[in-house]
Amino acid sequence: MSRSTMEANARAFFTAMNTQAPDAATSLARTDVEIAFGPNRFTGHAALRDLATQRHAELTFETSPLSFEPDGDSALSVEAERVQRWRSNGEVAAVEEVRARFTFDSDGSIARIQLS
Repeated sequence: MSRSTMEANARAFFTAMNTQAPDAATSLARTDVEIAFGPNRFTGHAALRDLATQRHAELTFETSPLSFEPDGDSALSVEAERVQRWRSNGEVAAVEEVRARFTFDSDGSIARIQLS
């Protein structure tokens, strides 16, 4: 799979999650996609939909990819920045570095996402 396809799909995934678009997020992933946050594991489109539509009462979150590094023929490591803003006034509450590793099928579908 080409690096440009992997990058495009990873960017589209972050956009889908930032805009809380579960249909867009699931269209990029296998039906049995695995999402790992540290020791927590979630599997499948239903779990991905739940994650895409989560909403914090006081904060908004936006994650922007900053760099991409191929990791073998079917994986991509991504460094990103996540900005949290207060819903009440839009001011930045926190900025943090996020690392993600995407593993793709041969057709470009996301098979696994590991976030840290």
